[in-house]
Amino acid sequence: MPTARYANAPQLSMNTTDEIRLQVKQYVDRLSPERLRVAADFLAYLAESESNEATQELLEIPGFVEAFERGKQDVAAGRVTDWRKVRDDV
Repeated sequence: MPTARYANAPQLSMNTTDEIRLQVKQYVDRLSPERLRVAADFLAYLAESESNEATQELLEIPGFVEAFERGKQDVAAGRVTDWRKVRDDV
């Protein structure tokens, strides 16, 4: 995983998401309200981009849209099975 690239940023080896989240929180806590808005907008953009990529990946699976629509119709019609009846070991 790359480390921070800015001169004032500590050069840490962040190996876990918890460590990364802690470092991000420390940066966020030092931001002015204006910069905090910019950071929030950028994070929203990143989250949306990741979501869009995942959606696109699903849409590229042959037959996915049709199967998903059939599944929604099955749920609406009550044609469902309780997961406990399928998997009793979880």
